[in-house]
Amino acid sequence: APAALPAPSVRAGAALAPLRAGAARRWIVSEVAGYAAWTSLLTFAGAFFIQRLGVRESVAGWLLAGAAGAYLLASVRSGRLSRRWPRRRLIATAALVMAVLLPLMLGAARTTPVAVALFCVLGLAAGTRTPVSASLGLDQLPGQPAAMMAARTGATQLGYLVGAVLGGAVISGAGYPALGLVLAVVMATSAALVRRVDDPADPRP
Repeated sequence: APAALPAPSVRAGAALAPLRAGAARRWIVSEVAGYAAWTSLLTFAGAFFIQRLGVRESVAGWLLAGAAGAYLLASVRSGRLSRRWPRRRLIATAALVMAVLLPLMLGAARTTPVAVALFCVLGLAAGTRTPVSASLGLDQLPGQPAAMMAARTGATQLGYLVGAVLGGAVISGAGYPALGLVLAVVMATSAALVRRVDDPADPRP
């Protein structure tokens, strides 16, 4: 921490600046949706493996660790990908991959190896989407990185809350297959919104 550059403080009223800019608002909503879907999966993945697939509790933690490892692997390589592909396209593609895989894992997978494989690919996609989306968000308000960091923190925490509540409500009512479909819609919404966010490094025609 002492070696890091000091971050500029947020001026009074500047914290609301992301809500006044259309592109920044779309990025915030996209980020909330993305975090909600990913968090909902993480929150209930262990219970899914135990209840639906009969995995022992002592094994479920290792399965969760596999997806966490996939997430870490993708996140540390996401910078290279973002230099080769436009960030909006990369984020939207990763989100759409997750939208396709979520119903397959929570609704169609009947064996543990298949579910674990899908879970790890979901981790790879999320590990790509999250850091690249964060870098895109910082560029939404040039000269006000602290305000966008505050907005990202709020979007992240709100996404955690929405994802946990949404997942619990859907599972208790309709079960895991329905949750997969709901989370697919949420991730597809995130992908659609991020395509309408400004990227100074990749201006639209």
